[in-house]
Amino acid sequence: MREALAAEAHETPVLRWQALWQLARQRRVQGDHIGERAYLEELVRLGDEVGLTELRVRGLTRLARCLRSLGEIPAALDACVTAHHLARDSDLGGEDRSAVLLALVSVEAEAGRMPDARAHADELADLVEGRSDALWAEAMWTVAAVRVRQGDYPAAQAYLEQALEKFASSEDLVLWLRLRLAAGRLHLQKLPPDSEAADRCVTAAESALAFVGTSGLRQELTALRADLAFLTARYDDARVLLGELALEEPRMTYRDRVRLDILRHRLRILSGDESGVQGLRALAEQAQTDANVDLAAEIWRILAEALAQTQAHRAAGPSAAAGAGQPKRQA
Repeated sequence: MREALAAEAHETPVLRWQALWQLARQRRVQGDHIGERAYLEELVRLGDEVGLTELRVRGLTRLARCLRSLGEIPAALDACVTAHHLARDSDLGGEDRSAVLLALVSVEAEAGRMPDARAHADELADLVEGRSDALWAEAMWTVAAVRVRQGDYPAAQAYLEQALEKFASSEDLVLWLRLRLAAGRLHLQKLPPDSEAADRCVTAAESALAFVGTSGLRQELTALRADLAFLTARYDDARVLLGELALEEPRMTYRDRVRLDILRHRLRILSGDESGVQGLRALAEQAQTDANVDLAAEIWRILAEALAQTQAHRAAGPSAAAGAGQPKRQA
């Protein structure tokens, strides 16, 4: 398709738009968000040229999600706000409006605009009520993510468990797998963390990876396993997994790449390396510069907790500090 698109110049604009859409989707599935963006920017220009509202809304919506994956939050917000206005003013169908809200909620949450994200998440949940397809499953995931950012872990888990229980793997195995990854991360984030439930999610995701094992999905799973190892004090295992990821070309979103850097710096702090503190501070400041408000707040919180933990170990004496970097014995 790429060769045909490059060779021909006489196809209809709508047919060319469809080809660009498929090629962008292929890049997204592979985790190549930079390549996806190139196709989507051309697709948006073509949609404006054609003048069909549906094509303009779909192109802007997908571009917004791609820009969010790349960490470009202001540009993502501009794209999805424009798409939202177009969809609302043109009275588009439920699927297009739901897709726009999926993008809008995610970007608003990243930008720290939580009241807007919560309101649009509730609107999204109402719009997809009664469905059980991929759009509904993504909506439940998105609504759950907003609840996580608000600290409402029981509600987040309830929404995500609906998707886990009702969405069939035969519908979309990649989405089925990613829902398990999202659930695993939720179990690590909630208070108190549930490492056993997270481990079950990892096992389920591994079973599906044999059939849809793209580089991006493998990296997401490895990153989750590294976070799980850290939570259960298997620090050497976490370092090994991070080392494996460092050998590959990253096929992850901006937020997921930052998570890996956060984990590397936390391991340095545990081992007494002060560069970990400077590293976390630099990550937080960069996230603020990029207008990624939610991520910046998360990093500052992690830095404060790491410093408090380090001070506690120092106050407890050399033996406690030395043991901080050693894995706890599992029952």
